[in-house]
Amino acid sequence: MVLATDEVYTYAIFNYAEINWSSHTEAGGDTTGGEGGVPAYIGFNAGNGTQAYEYKPYSQASVLRDLTGRGWANGFPGRHIFRIDERIMLGTCNKDIDASHLPLVFAPESGNMLGGTVVNITGPCFSREDRIACRFDTEEVVGTVVDTNRAICIQPFLKAQGYIRFEISIGTDRFKWRGRYFVETPATATDRIFFETDDVHRRNPNEIRITWNRFNLTTNLNANVQISLWGYREATIRPELEFIDMIETQLTNTGAYTIVPANYRMRDNPRTVDMQFGFIQINLTNPEQYNNLRISPVLWSKPIPLGWYFGPQWERIHGRNWPRALCENWLRTDRFLRNFAHELPICPCTLEHALHDKGRFLPDPDCDRDSNPTCLQHRGAIHCVRSGQPTVQGSEQQCCYDRNSYLMLSYDQMWGSRPRRNHNIGQIPWNEANKVPTLSTWFHDVRPYYSCCMWQDEQAVGCETFRFERRPSQDCIAYQSPGVAGVFGDPHIVTFDGLQYTFNGMGEFVLLRGNNGRERIDVQGRFEQVSRNIHGPVMATQLTSIAARGNTSTIIEVRLRPRE
Repeated sequence: MVLATDEVYTYAIFNYAEINWSSHTEAGGDTTGGEGGVPAYIGFNAGNGTQAYEYKPYSQASVLRDLTGRGWANGFPGRHIFRIDERIMLGTCNKDIDASHLPLVFAPESGNMLGGTVVNITGPCFSREDRIACRFDTEEVVGTVVDTNRAICIQPFLKAQGYIRFEISIGTDRFKWRGRYFVETPATATDRIFFETDDVHRRNPNEIRITWNRFNLTTNLNANVQISLWGYREATIRPELEFIDMIETQLTNTGAYTIVPANYRMRDNPRTVDMQFGFIQINLTNPEQYNNLRISPVLWSKPIPLGWYFGPQWERIHGRNWPRALCENWLRTDRFLRNFAHELPICPCTLEHALHDKGRFLPDPDCDRDSNPTCLQHRGAIHCVRSGQPTVQGSEQQCCYDRNSYLMLSYDQMWGSRPRRNHNIGQIPWNEANKVPTLSTWFHDVRPYYSCCMWQDEQAVGCETFRFERRPSQDCIAYQSPGVAGVFGDPHIVTFDGLQYTFNGMGEFVLLRGNNGRERIDVQGRFEQVSRNIHGPVMATQLTSIAARGNTSTIIEVRLRPRE
């Protein structure tokens, strides 16, 4: 056995060259050949009393002799590798033919909703003649076999967010291997393409400089990449993410490029000219330059307005004051949609309240004092929060705070807080217009802010209509802070209405039960006797486990780790 670590990740490698016995005499095996009885246990534990790993299907089974011919770590039969951090992950193929014992292992376990993430798959033993298919939720793609131990699938465009089903099929066997894949919304996904300035948000910039980590595409530094422009719209019930134009086709992968909008002034895109926001995409020009495989990772930018590209075309259609025309078109459409402001949660009055109201409000990634303090669309703000869950209609509250920690209102300035018709995480079913994570938010709420306010004067009729009528801030007069309750010590209990008492019962009890008609929550606690100390038994109990469940969530359990 080999243990290896870089002080970040730790790996255990088991090398099986020859197996001469399968069971101990105390397990019923014979004394000469080590056969019969219960085969040996194969695995390891973390040494902390809470983690143990049994290597199925070999452990305590007659197939353990197949260990010498399976594994194939680094191309060697009999070599089995595991990552043994807090979560134990198998890194080699095995004989679990029907995937009945072992989960599918893949990395990375998450990707941008827009697609293009290269997912490496381990678990079953592959053959180059096998046809591999991967199913991400309802979308199916064909995979590529790399070697006996690894296959690759490229994540497609997924109209979903959060955990989804991830399954693979091998040959004629239909999707026996299963796991869970996490889909990140475009607004919260890791940045892959960076804009050095905010020029991309301007009406008519001279240049747009972008950078990216070139090793995210390939380690081949001589590889060429292509840069393309994509747009999004919701003209029908089916959302559309479509290709607009090729920005560059043969660019050496240096990790930097400067877009000159003047080069596209004479473009004519009648089929996509109605798209007002979209994305920049970077991928390999020749996919075979990715490890000699015909696949290419894809890098996506965050959502960006497309005034720098379509501005000249909009001017030819609407005249020099094209932002006003785009704004008026949106205003006419938005007035036909139903009102959503009445069901939004009320903003906290101060930043301190907002930071402590963690159950209802989360940091806004576009204006976060810790990760993104630029606050481009809310100048003067130091931090914004948004409601954590969508309302029944799928809308979202936004609350921004100035340097004095007070709530900023759109009645005072165009940079104030703005409620949104669509929540960033979308709404089920995510594949319909008005419900797509991030994209529907940009289409209905962020896109018009550019044409009505950012590309016009603050006192323009369109901007004032946007601020005062269509997306007005709500004050905090009716805000009620959340109640706080707690359990501590041996144990002492403080209820939501401030009652304090001590309860030394032992067993499992309901700590909280709530039901407002739309949402339900149950929290249960387990109380056990405190362990003996040097003075003998302790006549008190303590909270050792909590389980919580909502009507829209799975069961979450937290246990106190034993000392022994």
